Amino acid sequence: MAATVEPEAGYVEAAGFSPDGAHLLVVREARGIGHPPRRFQMLSVQALTVEKQANAPDKLLSFKRWSAAWWRAGTLALR
Repeated sequence: MAATVEPEAGYVEAAGFSPDGAHLLVVREARGIGHPPRRFQMLSVQALTVEKQANAPDKLLSFKRWSAAWWRAGTLALR
């Protein structure tokens, strides 16, 4: 995958937290073969493991409920 050897080939962006602080919402985009160009993920804060993911924010209920207003207003991921 290009992003693992080319640091300029992608990004990770924080998008919010669950109300209890146990989960972090992130958006990842990386150039690579056979991978979706953008992934919306819910991570466990304790282990930093992906618990749920989708290729669009509307397909992941966590993003509808918990994404931060500052993220929605300023992110390029939704444009």
